[in-house]
Amino acid sequence: MVNRIRTLILAAIAAACLAVPALALDKVHLKDGRVLEGEITREGDGYLYITVRVGSLQRAEFVLMANVERIERDVDATPEDKDAGGTPATPAPETSPNRTASPRPAPADPNARRIAFITLEEMVGPFMNARALAHSIDLLEDDKPEIVVLQINSGGGIGLEVQKLSDVIEHKIKPKYRVVAWVESAISAAAMTAWTCEEIYMMKEGNIGAATGYRMLNGRAEAVEGEELEMVLRQMEQISERGNHNPLVMRAMQVPTNLSADIDPSTGAVTWRNDLSGQYIVSTEKQILTFNSIDAVRFGVARAIADNKDELARALGCSSWVEVGADADEYQVRFREDVQQAQVRAAEILSKMQIALNAGNVGRARAMLGQLRGWARRATSLEEYGAPDFGVPPLDAEFFRRVEEQLDQLAKQRAGR
Repeated sequence: MVNRIRTLILAAIAAACLAVPALALDKVHLKDGRVLEGEITREGDGYLYITVRVGSLQRAEFVLMANVERIERDVDATPEDKDAGGTPATPAPETSPNRTASPRPAPADPNARRIAFITLEEMVGPFMNARALAHSIDLLEDDKPEIVVLQINSGGGIGLEVQKLSDVIEHKIKPKYRVVAWVESAISAAAMTAWTCEEIYMMKEGNIGAATGYRMLNGRAEAVEGEELEMVLRQMEQISERGNHNPLVMRAMQVPTNLSADIDPSTGAVTWRNDLSGQYIVSTEKQILTFNSIDAVRFGVARAIADNKDELARALGCSSWVEVGADADEYQVRFREDVQQAQVRAAEILSKMQIALNAGNVGRARAMLGQLRGWARRATSLEEYGAPDFGVPPLDAEFFRRVEEQLDQLAKQRAGR
């Protein structure tokens, strides 16, 4: 399935690049020394978009003006879309900030920004899952959002899923859309996932951090150490680079670390120090770092605090906006419901299968195995992780192959009697 999705993406890119129009040569000089060359297509209050070319491909880059040293323009043209000023959008009805409300009706403003909200909740791996997220992004194609907001509310989960989620964000979402993490709670593997996003926003009661890795040993959870820990630390250094975050901050979330910071009073720029010599002590060797919403913004980990979609839209620089992509989030809701139901049903089916085998009823056991295949297809994360809390192993191809072999052997033994 992953290969088919990759083929479709490559085909879409190839089709889009059959005729590539010439770009105006604008140059955006960044304070970090990089120069982006292309066409500035949109400017707003504190940001701009520039379309750059890489080989035969074009890609829109989102740039904060705070990171810009100077701009050289090819043509003094009036930007098509300025978000500064304007009339605030009318709030859409919502029951909870972390639930996608019914799509907002399109406002009269033709320049209204198109924002899609995708909820990522519960345990990373079984519920907050990379393959499920990739499918939601495929569903966005016809809705043409400009911004994709990942609403995160998770206490963590399986660390193996972090790289997969990061890869979907980096390679599937970022090339097409401006991607934003909107955090209600992002702990452990969920914090590590959000770290891929360059833009992080917090809900008022939100928190992010405590990214310590654990493994199960003799029925007990123990912190990873040694080479395993070093691998995870290196992994998060790379993901920090993807999200343009200082790796020292994530390290303090993973292992007890001395971390301090200086804040420039005129610009708000944060300088991190891997000792306690800075103006502010953020973390010490006696603790694992977790930020609340206020400190996350104070130290530049997050851009702003927003408790509802309109507050977030304003923080994103959108004076007028419309919500799109309801199908993408509805898929996430259904996926989580399916996984929850599948975990319970898989445990029941395995129990009934064992009863059938004890009774020598191979046909009944095969019927149970067919039901189990159906649930594995419906809740695909069971293929990777199973449901450990329910005694369900990963329902992958190897599991079904082994069970089929055992049933075949049992059937032959009974036939030979």
